[in-house]
Amino acid sequence: MRGGVHQETYAKALSDLSGVDVTKLLPVPEVDITAFPDARKYIDRGFHRILYRFSPEDYRQIGEIWNGISAIDGSDREVQDGPPEGGEVPDLDPASLRPERERRRYRGDRQEDVRVDPFDRELKD
Repeated sequence: MRGGVHQETYAKALSDLSGVDVTKLLPVPEVDITAFPDARKYIDRGFHRILYRFSPEDYRQIGEIWNGISAIDGSDREVQDGPPEGGEVPDLDPASLRPERERRRYRGDRQEDVRVDPFDRELKD
């Protein structure tokens, strides 16, 4: 859902800034988000037409690009300051959010499993 908003934003920015219809210049895939049942509740709430700024100081001129009508349903696009309303944000330990995986390391004819982080650094217990 949100990826579609970003795709539409970039395409509109390129079109507005260059004066070229990007859909005729590049092979832009047409992804009909209305075909995804899980996206329907978000479309019904209008999230497909809203671009969020997380503070009024960020991207002050984004409204010059994100305006006009949505390519999805013809409704008016809008820029909103602040994150969307949602549930409570949990207070998590940042280390708990880092994915870990196991990797086999070979040393000579021996192999051992080693836990590594996304940057391929060995994790110590």
